[in-house]
Amino acid sequence: MIHLFRKGESEETILLLHGTGGNEKDMLDMGFFLNEKANLLSIRGSVVENGMARFFKRFSPGVYDVEDLNQRTLELHNFILWASHHYGFALDKVTAFGFSNGANILVNYLFHYNTLKKAILSHPIIPNIPNNRPSLEDTKLFIGAGENDPLTTIETTEQLIMLFTEQDADVITFFTKNGHQLTHELLQEMKTWLRK
Repeated sequence: MIHLFRKGESEETILLLHGTGGNEKDMLDMGFFLNEKANLLSIRGSVVENGMARFFKRFSPGVYDVEDLNQRTLELHNFILWASHHYGFALDKVTAFGFSNGANILVNYLFHYNTLKKAILSHPIIPNIPNNRPSLEDTKLFIGAGENDPLTTIETTEQLIMLFTEQDADVITFFTKNGHQLTHELLQEMKTWLRK
Protein backbone atom coordinates (compact mmCIF):
# COMPACT_ATOMS: atom_id res chain seq x y z
CA MET A 1 0.00 0.00 0.00
CA ILE A 2 1.21 3.52 -0.75
CA HIS A 3 1.97 5.17 2.57
CA LEU A 4 4.16 7.55 4.54
CA PHE A 5 5.82 6.77 7.85
CA ARG A 6 7.26 9.47 10.08
CA LYS A 7 9.26 8.25 13.06
CA GLY A 8 8.30 9.95 16.30
CA GLU A 9 9.85 10.30 19.73
CA SER A 10 7.41 8.09 21.66
CA GLU A 11 6.14 4.51 21.53
CA GLU A 12 2.71 5.71 20.36
CA THR A 13 1.71 5.42 16.68
CA ILE A 14 -1.17 7.14 14.92
CA LEU A 15 -2.51 5.36 11.84
CA LEU A 16 -4.13 7.86 9.46
CA LEU A 17 -6.85 7.08 6.90
CA HIS A 18 -8.02 9.93 4.66
CA GLY A 19 -11.44 10.72 3.18
CA THR A 20 -12.50 10.33 -0.47
CA GLY A 21 -10.20 12.28 -2.76
CA GLY A 22 -7.44 12.55 -0.18
CA ASN A 23 -4.00 11.01 -0.08
CA GLU A 24 -1.34 9.89 2.36
CA LYS A 25 -0.21 13.50 3.00
CA ASP A 26 -3.59 14.99 3.91
CA MET A 27 -3.89 13.77 7.49
CA LEU A 28 -0.30 14.28 8.67
CA ASP A 29 -0.87 17.72 10.22
CA MET A 30 -3.90 16.42 12.12
CA GLY A 31 -1.94 13.43 13.36
CA PHE A 32 0.84 15.75 14.53
CA PHE A 33 -1.73 17.96 16.26
CA LEU A 34 -3.15 14.98 18.16
CA ASN A 35 0.26 13.81 19.33
CA GLU A 36 3.36 15.66 18.18
CA LYS A 37 5.66 12.93 19.54
CA ALA A 38 3.94 9.90 18.03
CA ASN A 39 4.97 7.89 15.00
CA LEU A 40 2.68 8.73 12.08
CA LEU A 41 1.66 6.08 9.53
CA SER A 42 -0.56 7.49 6.80
CA ILE A 43 -2.03 5.30 4.05
CA ARG A 44 -3.42 6.14 0.61
CA GLY A 45 -6.60 4.34 -0.44
CA SER A 46 -5.98 1.80 -3.22
CA VAL A 47 -9.23 2.39 -5.14
CA VAL A 48 -9.59 5.25 -7.64
CA GLU A 49 -13.06 6.59 -8.41
CA ASN A 50 -13.30 9.45 -10.91
CA GLY A 51 -9.68 10.32 -10.18
CA MET A 52 -10.18 10.29 -6.42
CA ALA A 53 -8.54 7.84 -4.03
CA ARG A 54 -10.81 5.74 -1.80
CA PHE A 55 -10.34 2.74 0.46
CA PHE A 56 -13.00 0.52 -1.16
CA LYS A 57 -15.33 0.45 -4.16
CA ARG A 58 -18.94 1.51 -4.32
CA PHE A 59 -21.59 1.07 -6.98
CA SER A 60 -23.06 4.51 -6.25
CA PRO A 61 -23.13 6.91 -3.28
CA GLY A 62 -24.28 4.90 -0.29
CA VAL A 63 -24.27 1.57 -2.18
CA TYR A 64 -21.09 -0.32 -1.40
CA ASP A 65 -19.32 -3.26 -3.00
CA VAL A 66 -19.24 -5.44 0.11
CA GLU A 67 -16.98 -8.08 -1.43
CA ASP A 68 -14.42 -5.41 -2.30
CA LEU A 69 -14.90 -3.76 1.10
CA ASN A 70 -14.05 -6.98 2.91
CA GLN A 71 -11.09 -7.71 0.64
CA ARG A 72 -9.67 -4.20 1.16
CA THR A 73 -10.23 -4.53 4.91
CA LEU A 74 -8.21 -7.76 4.91
CA GLU A 75 -5.47 -6.00 2.93
CA LEU A 76 -5.46 -3.18 5.49
CA HIS A 77 -5.20 -5.71 8.31
CA ASN A 78 -2.26 -7.47 6.67
CA PHE A 79 -0.56 -4.13 5.97
CA ILE A 80 -0.87 -3.03 9.60
CA LEU A 81 0.72 -6.28 10.74
CA TRP A 82 3.52 -5.87 8.17
CA ALA A 83 4.10 -2.21 9.06
CA SER A 84 4.28 -3.00 12.77
CA HIS A 85 7.09 -5.47 12.09
CA HIS A 86 8.81 -3.40 9.39
CA TYR A 87 8.83 -0.08 11.26
CA GLY A 88 9.09 -1.59 14.72
CA PHE A 89 6.04 -0.22 16.51
CA ALA A 90 3.79 -2.06 18.96
CA LEU A 91 0.23 -2.82 17.86
CA ASP A 92 -1.14 -2.14 21.34
CA LYS A 93 0.25 1.41 21.11
CA VAL A 94 -1.58 2.26 17.85
CA THR A 95 -4.46 4.72 17.57
CA ALA A 96 -6.23 4.53 14.21
CA PHE A 97 -7.75 7.79 12.98
CA GLY A 98 -10.10 7.71 10.00
CA PHE A 99 -12.07 10.52 8.39
CA SER A 100 -15.17 9.88 6.24
CA ASN A 101 -14.23 7.07 3.79
CA GLY A 102 -11.21 6.31 5.95
CA ALA A 103 -13.51 6.06 8.99
CA ASN A 104 -15.84 3.78 7.04
CA ILE A 105 -13.20 1.17 6.30
CA LEU A 106 -12.10 1.51 9.91
CA VAL A 107 -15.66 0.67 11.01
CA ASN A 108 -15.54 -2.46 8.87
CA TYR A 109 -12.09 -3.27 10.26
CA LEU A 110 -13.45 -3.12 13.82
CA PHE A 111 -16.38 -5.32 12.76
CA HIS A 112 -13.87 -8.01 11.70
CA TYR A 113 -10.68 -7.62 13.77
CA ASN A 114 -9.76 -6.70 17.35
CA THR A 115 -6.12 -5.87 16.60
CA LEU A 116 -6.48 -2.15 17.38
CA LYS A 117 -6.99 -0.99 20.96
CA LYS A 118 -7.79 2.66 20.18
CA ALA A 119 -9.57 4.25 17.24
CA ILE A 120 -10.98 7.64 16.29
CA LEU A 121 -13.78 7.62 13.73
CA SER A 122 -14.70 11.00 12.27
CA HIS A 123 -18.05 11.18 10.46
CA PRO A 124 -18.39 7.43 9.77
CA ILE A 125 -21.26 5.52 8.20
CA ILE A 126 -21.98 1.79 8.46
CA PRO A 127 -20.90 0.18 5.17
CA ASN A 128 -21.87 -3.37 6.19
CA ILE A 129 -22.81 -5.34 9.30
CA PRO A 130 -21.34 -8.87 9.36
CA ASN A 131 -23.17 -11.57 11.30
CA ASN A 132 -20.24 -12.40 13.56
CA ARG A 133 -18.25 -9.54 15.08
CA PRO A 134 -15.33 -9.94 17.50
CA SER A 135 -15.26 -8.74 21.08
CA LEU A 136 -13.75 -5.28 21.46
CA GLU A 137 -13.64 -5.52 25.24
CA ASP A 138 -10.20 -3.90 25.48
CA THR A 139 -10.81 -1.33 22.74
CA LYS A 140 -11.52 2.38 23.26
CA LEU A 141 -13.35 4.26 20.51
CA PHE A 142 -14.02 7.95 19.88
CA ILE A 143 -16.74 8.79 17.36
CA GLY A 144 -16.92 12.37 16.10
CA ALA A 145 -20.01 13.45 14.19
CA GLY A 146 -21.87 16.54 13.00
CA GLU A 147 -25.47 17.27 13.88
CA ASN A 148 -25.94 18.79 10.42
CA ASP A 149 -23.96 16.21 8.45
CA PRO A 150 -25.79 15.53 5.15
CA LEU A 151 -23.93 12.23 4.65
CA THR A 152 -24.04 10.72 8.13
CA THR A 153 -27.22 11.10 10.16
CA ILE A 154 -27.47 11.23 13.94
CA GLU A 155 -29.50 8.00 13.74
CA THR A 156 -26.67 6.25 11.87
CA THR A 157 -24.17 7.38 14.48
CA GLU A 158 -26.44 6.15 17.29
CA GLN A 159 -26.79 2.77 15.55
CA LEU A 160 -23.00 2.54 15.24
CA ILE A 161 -22.61 3.28 18.95
CA MET A 162 -25.07 0.47 19.71
CA LEU A 163 -23.21 -1.98 17.45
CA PHE A 164 -19.84 -1.23 19.04
CA THR A 165 -21.38 -1.39 22.52
CA GLU A 166 -22.66 -4.87 21.62
CA GLN A 167 -19.01 -5.74 20.94
CA ASP A 168 -18.15 -4.48 24.44
CA ALA A 169 -16.10 -1.51 23.22
CA ASP A 170 -15.66 1.57 25.38
CA VAL A 171 -17.31 4.23 23.17
CA ILE A 172 -17.19 8.02 23.56
CA THR A 173 -19.14 10.24 21.15
CA PHE A 174 -18.88 13.95 20.43
CA PHE A 175 -21.29 15.89 18.22
CA THR A 176 -20.55 19.31 16.75
CA LYS A 177 -23.14 21.63 15.22
CA ASN A 178 -21.31 21.34 11.91
CA GLY A 179 -21.66 19.13 8.85
CA HIS A 180 -19.29 16.64 7.24
CA GLN A 181 -15.95 18.19 8.12
CA LEU A 182 -13.15 18.05 10.65
CA THR A 183 -13.22 21.18 12.79
CA HIS A 184 -10.72 22.49 15.31
CA GLU A 185 -13.32 21.92 18.02
CA LEU A 186 -13.61 18.25 17.08
CA LEU A 187 -9.83 17.79 16.80
CA GLN A 188 -9.38 19.36 20.23
CA GLU A 189 -11.89 16.90 21.72
CA MET A 190 -10.00 14.03 20.07
CA LYS A 191 -6.72 15.30 21.50
CA THR A 192 -8.21 15.61 25.00
CA TRP A 193 -9.60 12.06 24.74
CA LEU A 194 -6.22 10.68 23.65
CA ARG A 195 -4.44 12.31 26.59
CA LYS A 196 -6.75 10.76 29.21
